[in-house]
Amino acid sequence: MLTARVLALEGQHVQLIERGAVGQESSWAGGGILSPLYPWRENPELDGLIKYSQKEYPLLAQALYQETGIDPEWIQSGLLLLDAQDTDKASDWAERNQTTLQELNPGQTKTTEPALDGFAGHAMLLPETGQIRSSRLIPALKQHLINSGISILEQTEVRHISLRNNEVHAVETTNGEFKAKAIVVANGAWGSQLLPELAIRPIRGQMICYQAAQGLVSHILLKKSTYMIPRRDGHILVGSTVEDVGFDKGVTEEARMRLSEAAGEILPGINQFLVVSHWSGLRPATQTGLPYIGRHPEIKGLYLNTGHHRNGILLAPGSARLLADILLDRKPYVSAAAFQFQPDST
Repeated sequence: MLTARVLALEGQHVQLIERGAVGQESSWAGGGILSPLYPWRENPELDGLIKYSQKEYPLLAQALYQETGIDPEWIQSGLLLLDAQDTDKASDWAERNQTTLQELNPGQTKTTEPALDGFAGHAMLLPETGQIRSSRLIPALKQHLINSGISILEQTEVRHISLRNNEVHAVETTNGEFKAKAIVVANGAWGSQLLPELAIRPIRGQMICYQAAQGLVSHILLKKSTYMIPRRDGHILVGSTVEDVGFDKGVTEEARMRLSEAAGEILPGINQFLVVSHWSGLRPATQTGLPYIGRHPEIKGLYLNTGHHRNGILLAPGSARLLADILLDRKPYVSAAAFQFQPDST
């Protein structure tokens, strides 16, 4: 949807074709943390996309709210890491990226987040980290696209990309054929069903949601790769598992118990509140560990914007901008070399 938005703003005629309902797969399932969990451990090739997206999100959220009346709830929550390891690496990363990083002793942690009254260790705080509520971002984006005159065909599966002289000609769908001079494949975990050479694997992530007291916590909390995301209305999301189980989107009692136990270790007393939801989504994982953004190396007019694994929502604005730069033959705002799909990489 963001790729469609950027291209339409650049004056392109865009049609969006979706096998189900827009945004209802990994985007809907995502927690919406606008940072890698441990950013100093992330591939540095992503830094440019991350910085662009983090800067763009508050502006995007405000624009969508003003236009559609749907608030995507961008909040500068801050990310509070309760397992303060590799602090030297974290400090070096923060200095290189001109990002505020605060090391907190137990007393400072309690002052920062009073609900952590019994926390006895040292913590690190990234106060500038934001979040977006994906379940509200999606309908706001959809309404914006409709308002902009972009055609959205839902419940329409693309079965085949038709070529002429190794150049895109049309897409063949369950609702007929649609011709195009450029085609962007942005179907996440299902990318390999359309283009087997991509070798994208679905990786399931399960999450649970508590209905807690409003304002119980104000920061995103992270410990041992389990995170808790507080929403304005008191919901607290806890995630997430990483499971290589194919296209199985089911949920398991084992994952529910594991997430509940991890939540209780982070925030004692959380399990007095009701778990109101438990769901899963399928992340698209590539062989390189990086998304594919750019031209297909062998087919003229075919473009990729897929394979973002755990960082889809985080990277979406930056990825859409980069794809537009490439498709419109502009100098990319960041180097695109690392995101170029190569068939031999699989």
